[in-house]
Amino acid sequence: MAEGEEGSVLFLPECEAFVQSLHATEVDDFGSGRWASQHQYLEKLNMQAILNAQTHADPFVKEALVLQNKVPMLVEQLLAIEVWKEKIFPLIATSDFSPNQTFPIVMVLHHEATIVNLLETILFYKDTCECCEDMVLDLIDFCYRKLTTLVARHEAGDLSDLLKVTTSGKAVVDRTSMEEVKFQEDKLQYDISIKCLSILRYIVEHRDVISLSALTRLLNVHDVPCLMIRLIEDPPWRYRDASDHMIRKFEEGQWLKVSPADLHKLTKTEGQVWITLHLLLMDGESQRRYNFNDHNKNVLLRLRAYMPDILLDQLPFLTDMKVFLERLAVSDPPGTSSSFVLEQIPEVRQQLLEKHKGRWKQIAAEQREKYFEPSPEEMKKMADRWCNTYDFKALDRLAVNEKPRCALCGAEATKRCSKCQMEWYCKRECQVKHWKKHKPACALMTQAS
Repeated sequence: MAEGEEGSVLFLPECEAFVQSLHATEVDDFGSGRWASQHQYLEKLNMQAILNAQTHADPFVKEALVLQNKVPMLVEQLLAIEVWKEKIFPLIATSDFSPNQTFPIVMVLHHEATIVNLLETILFYKDTCECCEDMVLDLIDFCYRKLTTLVARHEAGDLSDLLKVTTSGKAVVDRTSMEEVKFQEDKLQYDISIKCLSILRYIVEHRDVISLSALTRLLNVHDVPCLMIRLIEDPPWRYRDASDHMIRKFEEGQWLKVSPADLHKLTKTEGQVWITLHLLLMDGESQRRYNFNDHNKNVLLRLRAYMPDILLDQLPFLTDMKVFLERLAVSDPPGTSSSFVLEQIPEVRQQLLEKHKGRWKQIAAEQREKYFEPSPEEMKKMADRWCNTYDFKALDRLAVNEKPRCALCGAEATKRCSKCQMEWYCKRECQVKHWKKHKPACALMTQAS
């Protein structure tokens, strides 16, 4: 997007100023006014970066982040909010916590998704990956944790509620405000995990600018090839809806019905898995570094059952990988390089855990009182900041390929709240049922705007 074009979230000078103002936020400062300013900068940078990518415009957000060496800080903040969700959020969201407004805590929960979205957009470029330097190790570990958690929850059946496309709004209406927050956080974690696939793919694609320690971590510490095969064998982005017996796939943030004729048509997510596998298995250096053994050889050979001609027609470059697997079945795997590598290990997450060890309850109590039970005046200020952050016309442009969904039942929506313009509904009955929950936020946003 050219500077000054209508619909832009940021102009180039604003972008550079926002990037320069970015700094690390401590775990015990999430929810504060200082943190809110940082979140506002990141939200605007994220929206502009996506708009730039959608319109194939000059990626000036990416360039500013790389030139000012802010990418490592983004990864550090990603780990900080991950630790906050793991250690502090459960201590805040106890059964006796029933705030008048959940908006402040929801904004902190969304902070992780904002950073992941921004990283997914800018890591498309090699110089962004190179700018990560040693922090790429921490980013690899973050993606691995998200994906293995997704696989484990899927195998245990813990994602069943998230995979349901509801036809009734009863479950939504019956939830308490904090139950709804926790449910939305589960959905957010699912979305983040899917985006981690893209991040991991870009890191693998730019493996020539990452350290050998990072490549070793991908191949041997985490065995990403075997992880990708688990995702192919039992994909957590696909399920059969019991209500209509239709297969649905998760794509671009939505569960979409798939006709029998399109069942083998690859989605973007499925394509990312195959591309990542091909990049790792067919690269000469990766083959030399990969510690082949009987277990991962057998796992790799299982992949042949998932490579029909219809897949190769869509991704012709997989043909050489199929040949490689056929040869692997009747021969020994390529020899592993025995050259000595001084392995680096990720340190940031462990440093965060050690720094605040034994203080989690204290931090949770202080944040709960200071930041997450705001007065009406404080809520008004937050609403003003939120309205100033989000350009609704720009948001509509970001969602150009996504059909809006009903806030109550999840069905495709055509009607919008006429007051705040935030929520969508499929019919008036859903809007009426949802009004009790939506009314406080609607009043705040209407007053702020």
